[in-house]
Amino acid sequence: MKFFIFTLSVWTLFGCGKPEGYQVEKYKLQYIQELPLDRKIPVKAWELLEGNEPSSEKNEHGANTKSNGHEEKNDGHGGSAKPTSSSLRNTVLGEVKVFLVEKNPGVLTSPAIEISFPRGGGSIDLAHYTTEQKGSFFVGFDISGLKEATRKRVLFFSHARKRKLNGQVYGSGCQKYFDITDGFTRAMTLEGLKVNTTQDRHLTVLGGSFYFASENGTEMSVAQVRFFDSNKKNLFCQSENNF
Repeated sequence: MKFFIFTLSVWTLFGCGKPEGYQVEKYKLQYIQELPLDRKIPVKAWELLEGNEPSSEKNEHGANTKSNGHEEKNDGHGGSAKPTSSSLRNTVLGEVKVFLVEKNPGVLTSPAIEISFPRGGGSIDLAHYTTEQKGSFFVGFDISGLKEATRKRVLFFSHARKRKLNGQVYGSGCQKYFDITDGFTRAMTLEGLKVNTTQDRHLTVLGGSFYFASENGTEMSVAQVRFFDSNKKNLFCQSENNF
C-alpha cells in the first residue's frame, strides 16, 4: 500500500491518559520578519481556494489532486494569485502562527516553539528547529479568521519527492495539490499533525506549501506556510532547491 501525505496515521487522535498535541501552556516565541517570497500556485488550485470546483482526479484517500503542467499565477504575497476581475470579494492577507511541540524530548531545539509570521505567512526552514534526535513532534496552525469563516478552504501543494522506505512509498511527489480542509480542521481541534523524524519522514510529510482561504461576508483572507529543510535539498523537488 502506498502512503501519501495526509493519511489517518498523520491525523492521530487522542488516546487514553494525558492529552498530547501542539496546544501547551508555554512556547518559545520566534518572530519571522521577512516578507514571504513570491510563490506560484496553479490557477486551478487558486480557483479551488476561491470556492470554485475545478474538475480533478482523486487519489486513493479521496483527496483532490492535480499534477504539474497547469498555468500558474502569483501576486508577490507568498504564492496566491489575485482573484479574477469578476470576484466581488475584498482579498486580504491573514495572520499566521505555527506551533512545533515535541512528543519525544530532544527532537526539537526547544520543547515547544511558536512561530509568528507577517501577514500572509512565510517559510519555515526545519533545519533551524529539528535536531538529529529521532522521534515525533506535533505541528499546529493558528490562521486568523479560519475558525469563524462562513467558508474555508485548506490546500496542500507538495514539493517533496516520493521515497521508498522499508518497502513502502511515502510522499505525494512533485507539483501535486490536495484539498485537505476537512482533515486539517479536525486535526487542529485535536493534537495537530503528528510527524516523525526517523529517516526524515517529517520532511516527506510536511515538504510543501499549505494554502489557507477563509471567507467572512465580502472579505476573503488568504495565507500560506511553506516547509523545507536547507540541509536536505535532495529530498525536495528540483524547483524547490533554490532556498
